[in-house]
Amino acid sequence: MEIHGEMDYGASSCGPVLAWYHALRDADRAEPVFSGRGDIADLLRFDTPCLRRAFTYVCTANGSGLEREQTNNIYAILSAVERGAGGGEPFAERFPSQTAFWKAVRNEERRTVEALGWRYAPIVIANET
Repeated sequence: MEIHGEMDYGASSCGPVLAWYHALRDADRAEPVFSGRGDIADLLRFDTPCLRRAFTYVCTANGSGLEREQTNNIYAILSAVERGAGGGEPFAERFPSQTAFWKAVRNEERRTVEALGWRYAPIVIANET
């Protein structure tokens, strides 16, 4: 990403901070957060409203999403509710194991991050990254 021209940071207290961030040139050093397109399974795993809600919950609960053990617990709960409801088992058919569910969540996260164009830049402070 190229930043054109000189920027006027103004005389506010934010001006020096904005100038410092601009001088870091993070936009020039940024790389895609995840760029392994070939490593992402191209299966539509969370393609119904109910499955999208489960995915959203796993990714956003507790502010930063659930850890693997908590995700496994959600999988067990959703599977048990589905079995107890007596109808078909589309969740269990889609995700036959906790590992399959975890991998599907991870792949969907990667697809989402890549589609949004998220980027990262290493931050160096006192010659430490």
